[in-house]
Amino acid sequence: NANRTIFFPIHAAVARNPAREETWLSRSELHINWGALLASRRDDPMEHYGRGVKDIGKAIELNAENDALWLRRGQLRVNTGSWVSSTKSDPTEWYRAAVDDYGEALKRNDQRDETWMSRGYARALLMAWTPHAGGDPEKLFTDLEADFGAALKLNPKNAETLWRRGYGRTLHGSWSDALADFNAALKINPQLEGRLRKWIDECRAKE
Repeated sequence: NANRTIFFPIHAAVARNPAREETWLSRSELHINWGALLASRRDDPMEHYGRGVKDIGKAIELNAENDALWLRRGQLRVNTGSWVSSTKSDPTEWYRAAVDDYGEALKRNDQRDETWMSRGYARALLMAWTPHAGGDPEKLFTDLEADFGAALKLNPKNAETLWRRGYGRTLHGSWSDALADFNAALKINPQLEGRLRKWIDECRAKE
């Protein structure tokens, strides 16, 4: 079948050279992309997401000092959590694991703004679920503000960081600050208009 045909070459590569981190990462990325395709069709991607997480874990075992590997696993865990959330199930274990992965990445390299932004956003996603799954929303908010602040210190013109911080601020009810973030993101990247319009209107209604 198509699945077997696509995966056969990379399975063979891993078997030939299991001590090479790039091979495990390549197979992980293939699982991630296949899972994303299934998710786009509303088919269950969990098997492939799970295998992707496992393969990145093998790459990390081979080179634990590579911050990009920890970052990538955190991103996959957030994607997996988002799928779980779309099925009306509790995704918080995935988001918490992502926060931990981003933390490991930052121990190794704290100069990558994408990692700070990603951890802040994972905290925001956790914050959205805390009324249902427990946790301390005020601490999550304090922590996500620190993460986004660190990201913007490294890259103040990153529109994605700004709108994601704005999203976190809406969860806290900080409507004026959220609106400022959304407007700043739009000024940098006007193509975000469609994504942000609903939140901008909500912020203006609740200011």
